Amino acid sequence: MRRTVRAAVPAVAVFLPAVTGVALAPSAAAGPADCVTGVAGGTVAYAECPAGAGEFEFRVVAQSGGVAGLNTVYGPWLRPSADAPARSAVSCEVAPKCAAFSPVTEFR
Repeated sequence: MRRTVRAAVPAVAVFLPAVTGVALAPSAAAGPADCVTGVAGGTVAYAECPAGAGEFEFRVVAQSGGVAGLNTVYGPWLRPSADAPARSAVSCEVAPKCAAFSPVTEFR
C-alpha cells in the first residue's frame, strides 16, 4: 500500500504545478502573427496590430473596386505602440459606388 501511495504522490505533485502554472503563466508577447485584417462598412480596409506587437512597421494593402475599375490601395505605414493597438486603414478610391476587399498586412 505504501508503494501505491508514494507512486501516486509524485504524479499529483507534478500535475498540480502544471495546472496552476498554466493559469499563472504570463501571456506571451504579441507579434506580427497577432495582427488582423478586415473590411468595415464595405468601403474601408484595415490592418490592426495589438499593443506591444514588436519592433516593425505595417500597413494594409487592399483592392478597391468601383466605377473606375480595380485598383490596389495602401494604408499608412505604422509602428505598433507598446500601450495601444495601431490600425492602418484605407478607403476605396471612387466613392460612393466602390468597395474595398482582400485586405492583407504588409510588414517591413
